[in-house]
Amino acid sequence: MTIRAKRAKALPILDKDADWSMGGMVDESLSPDGESYLESLSVFFSGDLRAWFKQRIGRYRVYSEMAKKMPATSEELRLVSEAQRYLLEVRQRLKNLPPAADAYINAACWHRHKRLFHGTDGFLSDLNALAREADTLLAITEQELGRYPVNKGSKPKQARDSLLSDTAAYLLEHSCKPITKRKAAELARDLLVATDVEAPKETVEIERLIRRERGGRNSL
Repeated sequence: MTIRAKRAKALPILDKDADWSMGGMVDESLSPDGESYLESLSVFFSGDLRAWFKQRIGRYRVYSEMAKKMPATSEELRLVSEAQRYLLEVRQRLKNLPPAADAYINAACWHRHKRLFHGTDGFLSDLNALAREADTLLAITEQELGRYPVNKGSKPKQARDSLLSDTAAYLLEHSCKPITKRKAAELARDLLVATDVEAPKETVEIERLIRRERGGRNSL
């Protein structure tokens, strides 16, 4: 029979695993306006623009959904720090069990593992070693997270900007007749809007987002 001890009130416990993962089918569907606009463009560009864009917008939707679920950096830092405090509290609680509990846990540990719970070579020493290593790994994680901006408020639109940039690059590369970077940017913007993806109206802003996404002013 499994014996369940009462949960200590001073140590909050996550009731369930956080759902930050993605699953399910990739949505590559297009609105009627999107299908119509793609068809009007296809005669001016080589390759299968429709197939390419459907695959790319499906990936955009996956990344967008992931971005919505991802917590802000400040929240991740808080959870990492919280985990470190809980590790320390668990170690302290096990080290300082009351007398009767201490005697019973040593007896139970000897019966199950042929070793005491406390002491230099006790069962707790293994747990402490693992906890110290976990704390070190969490400290390294905290340092890495600290290198990035603390995101608050609205989620960054990186998935949208990446879709915009990739679409403009595809149009520029596959145009049957030479077109300018500006024209490619405008067509990419119009295609995103036709497929219900929000994009800035101003061409200058579209070009700025594409340059930033491609990594410099000399890139599309």
